[in-house]
Amino acid sequence: MNLKTRQLARGALLLALGVMCQQLRLLIPLPEPMMTFIIGSLVNICLALCSVYTSRLLAWVVCVALACIAFLQGHIIGALVPVIALGNGMFVEMLLIPGEKKVRYVGAPCAKTLVMLIGLCGVFYMLHFPMPMVWKMLSVFIPTQFFTGLVSVLLADTIADRIGRKS
Repeated sequence: MNLKTRQLARGALLLALGVMCQQLRLLIPLPEPMMTFIIGSLVNICLALCSVYTSRLLAWVVCVALACIAFLQGHIIGALVPVIALGNGMFVEMLLIPGEKKVRYVGAPCAKTLVMLIGLCGVFYMLHFPMPMVWKMLSVFIPTQFFTGLVSVLLADTIADRIGRKS
């Protein structure tokens, strides 16, 4: 099997795994913040592994597909699809930068959080959300996004080290 076929198969498997992780909301009745930590971390692990085991294009396809499928599953509203897809894509892009671990462990979660923060503010503005509600949502959202990004990079690196990097 050639490299492109292996990358496509890995991308498809990681997308399927990410979709299954998103569906855990229906199976495990936990409070929303805890559910966000668990599912967000699992989905981000899939994205981080895509950055290791697939091509840049396939990783972006998985980012967009997971956001679209989250909408179809009823987890997010339609206006958030491009915001989440772009945030996921920036997360993957930062993980593709070779070099220091600071970029992986701090840069990737920060980039995703910042992109999603800006996008969410735009969506909240367009939908005329009241400001007290916006601040409350963002005060929970920002640390959650950063934490799930950080945890997922740590776990994905551990997984990638165990099974071996690109092959």
